[in-house]
Amino acid sequence: MRLTMTGPENPAVSIVLNDMDRTQLAVYGFRSWMLQDFERPYEVVLVLLNARAPEFERLTVGRNPRCSVKIRSYAPPTSFNISATNNLGLHHASGRYVFFANSDIVYPSNYLRAVAGDLESHSIACATGMRIDLGAKETRTLPPVQAVREPGDFDYLAASPGRERLGFSPWMVLSDVAREVGGFDPRIRCFEDADFNERVMHLLQRRGMQQCLMVLLGIAGYHLHHPYSELYSFSDSAQDTRAERRRKLKNPQDEEASRLPTQLESIDALLDDLYSVEVALNPPSRRQQIRMRLRRHGVVRRVVRAGRILFGENDV
Repeated sequence: MRLTMTGPENPAVSIVLNDMDRTQLAVYGFRSWMLQDFERPYEVVLVLLNARAPEFERLTVGRNPRCSVKIRSYAPPTSFNISATNNLGLHHASGRYVFFANSDIVYPSNYLRAVAGDLESHSIACATGMRIDLGAKETRTLPPVQAVREPGDFDYLAASPGRERLGFSPWMVLSDVAREVGGFDPRIRCFEDADFNERVMHLLQRRGMQQCLMVLLGIAGYHLHHPYSELYSFSDSAQDTRAERRRKLKNPQDEEASRLPTQLESIDALLDDLYSVEVALNPPSRRQQIRMRLRRHGVVRRVVRAGRILFGENDV
């Protein structure tokens, strides 16, 4: 098990975000992480499946000086794969904890301070936070993201009473544990968080580290309104894969049940996972087959279309 130490230069937390085609919402979630009132080093790892990195780079201005930002841009697949994208974020993350957060959720300025304090003071290896769903009107009336300049500018959302905590996010886990279970299963594109949690808890229970998932109820993020995700169209295949795995997870002594063979250290293998489902759904043309073969062997690393770089790395 690889240990990640938190020293003067090591982030306490890595927040993994991603965006493919909801940039108009993702900029809000991204900006809310820039303005956390956290007093220790933390990093935001943003995985983009589009060419809109400049929009996010502009939103790093005025961020918490303890916050470092990694933006990694890749060519978009035909359809979004949340598990493969999360694994790319995990590959680039260097914090002791990793938070897999929805980019369309706005977090209050004290969120990171509150939840990191709970995780560390109680030696929690895996937990989830709560989210509150905003309505369409509340989402439409958010201020322009460029106008959000100070920590606390989103905190007015907490002042409206009567809201219920309706869902879970982010998923927070020791990064060593996330890597040991192999991250997320790229075959599972819906309910991927449930599968990840079941495998993580199987490992933690076997080692006597934690007996149940902890849910942090004291503070919540605010989920911006949008139509239901197209990922639910993959729910049947996801449930079939999960059902097979859950039978194995019933054996608490099966050390391999919780682990996936994901090659988290290989960016080429992770990109293969990102685009492999696309191949299954849409048989590639001869030109696409050649391009994918070149990418697999590391020949194609940067793709330029209409003057825009779709493969890139930016540390801000």
